[in-house]
Amino acid sequence: MHKQQQIALEAGKSFISVVKDYAGRGHSVTETAILLGYGHSAFWRLCKRQGWLEWFAKGEASVGAKRAREIRKGQDTPAMRAARTRVSYATVTVDGIADTYAGHARRLGIPVRTIYSRKRQRPDDLEYIFATRSHVRPPKSNRGHTWRKG
Repeated sequence: MHKQQQIALEAGKSFISVVKDYAGRGHSVTETAILLGYGHSAFWRLCKRQGWLEWFAKGEASVGAKRAREIRKGQDTPAMRAARTRVSYATVTVDGIADTYAGHARRLGIPVRTIYSRKRQRPDDLEYIFATRSHVRPPKSNRGHTWRKG
């Protein structure tokens, strides 16, 4: 027996009604495919071919996405732990003020990229990293050049 016929027999209504019911409850195409025992891509192709894709909730509006957000609420996920341990969130004390590297950059008026490139060059030299003067040396003057004499 065909998969669509099996689903229709189990539900006691037509296959299209079963799909519409799941879509009407706010399920996405992927969730509906899983609930019906279909492969995601095969079910998606079927829905596209039949013109059913607009019935389904998309992305964050789907029931599965909302449920996943509720489950994760208040939990410390690995991604959150990794974000907290990154160097950009490390606090350092400069001039008696404890702040992140980005916070000090905003306070001192220095571009954040400048702070991080200085930190890569001299990681332990906070005076160099947070210096407000430029460390770029101007090129030597060409006044004494032989072509300019004359």
